[in-house]
Amino acid sequence: MSHHQFFRQVPSDPIRIPGNAAVEVGIVTPRPPDRLWLEPYLALNRLPVRIEFDRIEPSEDSPREPLVGSQPSAWTPASEGIVIDDLDAGFSVEDRADDTGRRIGAALIGLGRQREYDQGLPMATQRAGEWGRAAIATGWGKYRHTVAGSIPGDGSAVAIFAAELPEPGRWRLDYHVPDRHGLALWGPSYGALGTLAMTVVADDLEVEIAYDGTSAEVGWNKIDEFEFVSTNVRLEVSNRTDGEMVIADAIRWVPLD
Repeated sequence: MSHHQFFRQVPSDPIRIPGNAAVEVGIVTPRPPDRLWLEPYLALNRLPVRIEFDRIEPSEDSPREPLVGSQPSAWTPASEGIVIDDLDAGFSVEDRADDTGRRIGAALIGLGRQREYDQGLPMATQRAGEWGRAAIATGWGKYRHTVAGSIPGDGSAVAIFAAELPEPGRWRLDYHVPDRHGLALWGPSYGALGTLAMTVVADDLEVEIAYDGTSAEVGWNKIDEFEFVSTNVRLEVSNRTDGEMVIADAIRWVPLD
């Protein structure tokens, strides 16, 4: 006899949040929640967004009346450093191969159907080595939550995160990895991360990094620390990997001085 555990979802009433504002929301639940989802509608980011929070431990009853509903809040997000998302102006994709023959093959594959694009990238492409874009609830985003990704290629196409730092000095590079389980964004070829081949370009130097994506945690992951003389830096992520997928979601430069 098999046993199935079902988790009860407790929705709130619709909440109106003004632009550039914050609200505090209170929900009474029979037990501490283990996850929280924001479900927008009539909005461009209409896919559900998962909100991360620390595990909540049961506590003794409080004499304070619980908040049920919402009220204005003075909360503001903490500074996260310099973040470049795949939808920001600092993100781009560059194909450096002389691929005349490959372009002919790609044109034949695409005959008879209209390709859809999301801000210049094809949506969930399954062509090896081609960068595409897909919406994913656990991706990082200032409004829409999307990621750029590629099925393994020959290394000729790179995703570029370019940034202008406010000052030279010591900076830490973080890389955001979404929770991909159960989300077959790129069809049957979508799979686990392997080694990510990255290059930091700054001060007329190139520093190559082989980051082990198999050990990455969901969310922000520390890559390395750097000392910069100039403020113009960029991270290049190759489409070559020994894994099944390359993900370029967002990066973060955190000042250390």
